[in-house]
Amino acid sequence: MVCSRHVYRLLDGRIRYNHLNSQNLLTAAVFVSRLAPFISFDLVSFAVGLTRITTLRFALATLAGILPASFLLAHFGDELTSLDTRHVEFGLLAVGLLVVISLLVHLRRRSGIADTREDAQQS
Repeated sequence: MVCSRHVYRLLDGRIRYNHLNSQNLLTAAVFVSRLAPFISFDLVSFAVGLTRITTLRFALATLAGILPASFLLAHFGDELTSLDTRHVEFGLLAVGLLVVISLLVHLRRRSGIADTREDAQQS
């Protein structure tokens, strides 16, 4: 835990110390980060390694977070390789819908962040 002292010193005042020791909060953070495909697994693993999360909780949160994406990828991959064009069309439509929803959520969050920044500058 040599690096953790440096991280705690770096984060001093930005995050409460009890959050870094909360097993439930750390488990939830690992679970959510595993659900998001754009967050680096290596970065999350390194960062969580600096905390006091138990190995069992880390492993269970990782497993639970990876399973949905793995199932969806396997299912859509199977649909796309089938010879039935209805299955292929459904698979492409479902993947396209997921991409569009993700983009809309991202754009909405981004515009919300811009709105709060403009409000803060006007105050």
